[in-house]
Amino acid sequence: LNSNGQDLSISDHVGNLGFYLSASRQETDRRIDTPVPNLFHDHGFDYFLYGKFDYILSDVDYLTANLNFGRTNTEVPYDPNVQIASDVQETTNSFQAISYFREINTESDHQENLFVGAYARQGGLIYNPGDIDPPNFKFTSQYTSDTTESYRLFEDRNFNTFGVRSTYDKRISHEFMYKTGVNFSSAVGRENFSSQDSVGNQGPSLHSPFAGSDFGTFLEADWRVLDWTSFDAGVRYDQHIAPDVEIQHQVSPRFQWNFLIDDNNSAYAYYGKLFMPTNIEGLRSIAQNVSSSVTPTYPERSDFYEAVYTHSFSVGLRLKSAGFYKYAHPFTDDATIGNTAIKTPFNISTVRTTGVELSLSYSDPGTPWSGHLNSSVIHAVGYGALTGGFLPPSTDGSGTDLDHDQRLSVVADINYQPQDWFVNLEAIYGSGLSNGLPQAISVYKTGLFDFNQAVHTTPYWILNIGAGYTFFLTGESFFRPSLYVTNVFNHIHLIKGAYTTGASWEEPRNVVFKIAYHL
Repeated sequence: LNSNGQDLSISDHVGNLGFYLSASRQETDRRIDTPVPNLFHDHGFDYFLYGKFDYILSDVDYLTANLNFGRTNTEVPYDPNVQIASDVQETTNSFQAISYFREINTESDHQENLFVGAYARQGGLIYNPGDIDPPNFKFTSQYTSDTTESYRLFEDRNFNTFGVRSTYDKRISHEFMYKTGVNFSSAVGRENFSSQDSVGNQGPSLHSPFAGSDFGTFLEADWRVLDWTSFDAGVRYDQHIAPDVEIQHQVSPRFQWNFLIDDNNSAYAYYGKLFMPTNIEGLRSIAQNVSSSVTPTYPERSDFYEAVYTHSFSVGLRLKSAGFYKYAHPFTDDATIGNTAIKTPFNISTVRTTGVELSLSYSDPGTPWSGHLNSSVIHAVGYGALTGGFLPPSTDGSGTDLDHDQRLSVVADINYQPQDWFVNLEAIYGSGLSNGLPQAISVYKTGLFDFNQAVHTTPYWILNIGAGYTFFLTGESFFRPSLYVTNVFNHIHLIKGAYTTGASWEEPRNVVFKIAYHL
């Protein structure tokens, strides 16, 4: 499996104008994980452009602009036995923003700042199945009289989003400051969703424009009560308008209590009510009939609790421990439609996510060594009905481990970086995601340390290594070759089975040689 890539970046300043420009291209034989252990080519390209511009107006205000464009082309092999790139998928995404920043007051303990910005985003998805793809998607009787007929699905979606955002903050005293802001965005697009039966006849389709918007406003404050403690409190209002769903809105309070115990110890406790809108798209009207459900997909609403403690040792070692709990009702996830590359959001009635995390990091300017160890145990369990999207009516019952539920994760790395060269070693452990066989156990245990291993893939270890050397040339120029090897022991394993999204396998050993030249 071969890949290659190039990138170029340029930065400079001319008078009050500074800029940074970059472009990259990547080509690889493997773009999408396939549910087979013996991987084969599925060719694809990535193109990306980015630009950032800053212009200083005066010593108290400036303008900044950001522009980017990305395009991904993927040929997706449908049949592992044929190994022919059949399906074609193209995604595009671009973003532009211009912002104005002004320091209204720079006096100590009376700072006052204003930000005003406007932005735009464009994107699209084109998915065309290949001629060798067997039709495998069925519609309900609302759309066709022959419910036994299967179809191939096609998608051509595009959208444009325009928005404005502004914030204002002011410090009244050393102990108290507040910030307020508003955001509004409007999205318009067109949905061209179609299907064909086994002999090429047109099936159910949707060709129509769609539109929606998001509005939010917030007010927050930071109150330093004493030298060792402070409070961050705020409230936010969100409103979401999307096709085929009544107006959704929520008032969300948030609160954080900070503790600066001493120079080496700190902690905080946090609570926040969250509102996560769904994507604005045009599939809802046809999806309601496909799933025999009149229930749309609603925004996720959740309560989030978190507690964190950090301790810094005198030898450059830093410890962080954290625990969190999230209760979502409803929860929003996404599912793949049939064997296509088309995804659509759906709701799970209730999801409880619990986690604990422990990390150690080491960094000392006096030595070339650094390292990091992070471990976490996280459990995501779903309850009740699955609604919306293209899913047929179903339920998680009294509790089911979710598609992305990997209970134990560990990442460890150690770096040695003298002045001219470096070596990096990284190890990754996972206890396994869902294997796509929820029926393997009759009763799910829902405790944090109840791994339910029968419905998860086999645990795995992955080792990565990297090294490089810097050759200094004239002036500030230098030349740096480097070598990276991922999955050193070529441990091929099933990462996750097919569930609400497709199965995926671990990427095989990959050797990347990189050359960088800096002028």
